[in-house]
Amino acid sequence: MRTARFECLLQPIPPDRQGQFPLQTYNPFAYDAIVQSLLIWAQRYYQAPCLPSHLVRLEQFRAIPFGALSLVEMKIISHNQTSVVADIIVTDTQGAVLAKFTGLQGTISPALKRFIRGDAAPVQAGEK
Repeated sequence: MRTARFECLLQPIPPDRQGQFPLQTYNPFAYDAIVQSLLIWAQRYYQAPCLPSHLVRLEQFRAIPFGALSLVEMKIISHNQTSVVADIIVTDTQGAVLAKFTGLQGTISPALKRFIRGDAAPVQAGEK
């Protein structure tokens, strides 16, 4: 089992720029950044990005605020060329658990590279 550690620090986003999912009891912007740890891992070990495709359970114990450093520990449960499954624990710098992601699955695909490269051309509907 592999373990990866990341730091997550999001600058505040003004409420008028948060769109249809504003910060409430949970921070969707922080969760998005935390889930990106799967993409980083897949890119490093398979040279291909991934997208989240399934989550067994998400538990939030405390709010994940803007402007505060969060520590992300990701334990890889299983992986192959097309999929990675991990458990993630998010803590503050004092070690208090903020959130747990259980069974977060990502679908790995080299075809996704065209969506994250700066020189990628737009994809037309129906194009593979």
